[in-house]
Amino acid sequence: MVTRRGYLSSTGGFADGFTSGFGLMNQAYTDKRKLNQADEEMQYERERNQAADAESLRRFNASESAAERRFGLQQAAADRQATAQEKANEISSGIAATRAETELLRQQAATRELEAADAEQAKRQAKFRAFQSRRQAEQARIFQLELENMRLNGASEIDILEAQYAEELRLAKRNRNLQIIAEMNYQNQRLRIQQEADRKTREAAEEAARLEAERARQRQEFAFNSMEFDLSLYNFFG
Repeated sequence: MVTRRGYLSSTGGFADGFTSGFGLMNQAYTDKRKLNQADEEMQYERERNQAADAESLRRFNASESAAERRFGLQQAAADRQATAQEKANEISSGIAATRAETELLRQQAATRELEAADAEQAKRQAKFRAFQSRRQAEQARIFQLELENMRLNGASEIDILEAQYAEELRLAKRNRNLQIIAEMNYQNQRLRIQQEADRKTREAAEEAARLEAERARQRQEFAFNSMEFDLSLYNFFG
């Protein structure tokens, strides 16, 4: 019984040892699997990180390429816009120059038209003034002939002066200065005529007195001569 108990004891020890060894091996395999799994996970994580890095790099490169393309497109657009603006400026400058030249030509044409109109107006005014001068000269000549006719018909100087005065007032129209000139000329001429008439009257009176004195002298001389003649006859026959 002891032996069996010993046998059983050694069998149980073997079993326990086997079980313990199997457990250790199983644990080792488990640990190895875990390690392999950890390696695989780490490899997967590395590959995933590498893939992510590659994708990031690709995206970065793509982004850089897009940025470069975008910058190139923007630069090209800016160049096209600058070229278009330059052409627009040239066209605008040309249009402005054309407009300026057109405006200058228009102003020159307007100036020529104005000068031509002024020349034509001056020409018409000159013709009108010549016509007025000729008409006034003709009217003045007619008036002088009318005055001459008045003199021939025995009109007095006062009548002729009044006719001249009326004509000067007619020509003066509403010109106050010309009216004053006509009035003063009329008064001066009237005074001159009166003074001339007074002088002639005085001279006529003096001439009449001289003639009367001469006739009186002649009568006295005739009477004296008659007395001498009568006396000589008386002496001759006495």
